[in-house]
Amino acid sequence: MTRDVALPPIEEIDNLDAAILRELIADSRKNFDEVAKAVNVSKNTVRNHFDEMKNKGVIVGATVQINYKKLGYQCVAALLLEVHPSQVENIMALLKEIPDIFGPFKSTSRINVRAVFALESISKLEQIKEMLRRKLAVKEVGANIWTNVWFLPRNLSLIYPQPASVKSSERIISDSLCKDLADVDDLDMRIMRRLSEDGRISFRKLSRELGTSTDTVARRYKKLKENGTIVNRIQINPKKIGYQGVVNFYVQLAPNSDSTAFIRKVMKMPDVFYIMKSVGDYHLGIMLMVKSTQDILQTGELIGKMQGLNRAESIFSEVSDRWPLPRTYSSTT
Repeated sequence: MTRDVALPPIEEIDNLDAAILRELIADSRKNFDEVAKAVNVSKNTVRNHFDEMKNKGVIVGATVQINYKKLGYQCVAALLLEVHPSQVENIMALLKEIPDIFGPFKSTSRINVRAVFALESISKLEQIKEMLRRKLAVKEVGANIWTNVWFLPRNLSLIYPQPASVKSSERIISDSLCKDLADVDDLDMRIMRRLSEDGRISFRKLSRELGTSTDTVARRYKKLKENGTIVNRIQINPKKIGYQGVVNFYVQLAPNSDSTAFIRKVMKMPDVFYIMKSVGDYHLGIMLMVKSTQDILQTGELIGKMQGLNRAESIFSEVSDRWPLPRTYSSTT
């Protein structure tokens, strides 16, 4: 764990705070009446707790996650770069110029720059990789194409008292591209972009900004939500509730291993919030929030003992002060 990262003071959240966060992580557009009924308190109590968490910096916004398969993207991929330390900032600035990028993120590991791209074709990924290979500062370019993604906020142990059993784990078999593409147009895309900036913006205000009617915005939003294209999420600052970092485990499975059984076991691990099944240098990516160095060691030991593992590499990075990030990948199944 790096020692030069100044962490903000940890804010205590009680059981009611955690219950409110659970409701809004599932759907940040729930109004206070809906949340109050779900957690069995009054609307004013919910409002007061919500406002207090905002004032403390625990709640920092709201956004949408997107199922990029629904939009017809052919390729969502993670780039893993080993960059000369003196050129890390320059390479990160270069990556930020590429459309549909998440990150980039840096760490002190051998793979010291990472980025995720949503791309309309695999050929575009090859173009980006070739461009990076021509940069003398880039020593190694690796890539993993994601075939399935699972976002698991219910595993966060500081918000959910017990890691919940994953009810959808039986749905992890299919790796084919989504055949049920969403029918979206420019207005839908503009709605998604604005909601990624402020997931709780009122439909009335959003309609004025977009020059259309409130009913149209509400109807378009309902369609995008019901067909699984977007999921609204409240955003929190994980540092404020006690998380100190994120560890990415890149896993290579042994030949003929049961990847489905492996994934199901990982899904039950506390604080694992993303699992990405991929094609490329690694078979799985696992993202884990950690509260201490001990968390890293314990999870690494658990993964290391799992049947079917060939090898795993871990990368530690500072946790973002806004989670989840805008327009990140929602679950594909």
